[in-house]
Amino acid sequence: LHLNRMNEGNIWYHRLLNAGFAAHIGIALGVLAFCAGLYFYVVPALAEKAVDYIPLSVDDKVGASFTVDELFTGENDSLLSVELNRFLREMAPELDSRYRITAISDDQVNAFALPTASTVIYTGMLEKMDQQEELAAVMAHEISHVTHRHSMRLLCRNLSGYLLLTL
Repeated sequence: LHLNRMNEGNIWYHRLLNAGFAAHIGIALGVLAFCAGLYFYVVPALAEKAVDYIPLSVDDKVGASFTVDELFTGENDSLLSVELNRFLREMAPELDSRYRITAISDDQVNAFALPTASTVIYTGMLEKMDQQEELAAVMAHEISHVTHRHSMRLLCRNLSGYLLLTL
């Protein structure tokens, strides 16, 4: 009985060896398709779920590795920053004190948020605005990035993809 099982394993192995070029190409394409499916569908979904188990303190540690001063080329407009933070507190008084806004004097039409809840808004964007509602929308957009932990989700997706490719 033991020899029969060994022969069955050898038969499968020999059949694979003798399957021919087309069969080997088919198997290789199947393995590649499986790996691509893992990379594009399974890994991102698992990475998204993993963020829910990572404590918020990790966001603060990741965000603390950057300072707002390192991320911009313009000059910090401290008076405008005070006004923007005052507007933020009026707009959303329930937000905790982690959320703060820094205005940077630069022509860029952009804003971004760090995992630490620090938000940078360039004066180029502010100059394009005509109404307070536009500013409120930009602030809400950036706050939602922090609240939904988009930067951590992106980091986990990238790291998990890198891990899969490494494996």
